[in-house]
Amino acid sequence: MLRIFNITNMIFVAVTIVLHLLNYTLKEYEGFGICAQFFLGIYQLLFALALLGYYKRFNKSSTRLMKYYWLSIPVFILMLFLSQVNNSKLSIAIVFIVIPMLIACYQAYAFDKIIEDINTTLS
Repeated sequence: MLRIFNITNMIFVAVTIVLHLLNYTLKEYEGFGICAQFFLGIYQLLFALALLGYYKRFNKSSTRLMKYYWLSIPVFILMLFLSQVNNSKLSIAIVFIVIPMLIACYQAYAFDKIIEDINTTLS
């Protein structure tokens, strides 16, 4: 079951990246990347909460990956507040597009490794 969630997560990340790229090349797709990113964020937070149920099966590496993921959330929120000081288009793009997509890509990588560890523990 976790493998299905992980594959779905990878597909959501890829679709969101493609929609962001289309946003900057074709104006007809303006806004679709941000919308997809919003739903990707909700999905990934729910996925992270579901993985916490397997926390006792995590090895040291998986625990570290999960802690880094959860630490990235408050750092992102801090960046949101700091971006209000410098209200340039570049800082807004970095805070609302680049940083969340970096977190999403890290989450996809980390959770793939965590699920591999869980599956080896279960078998």
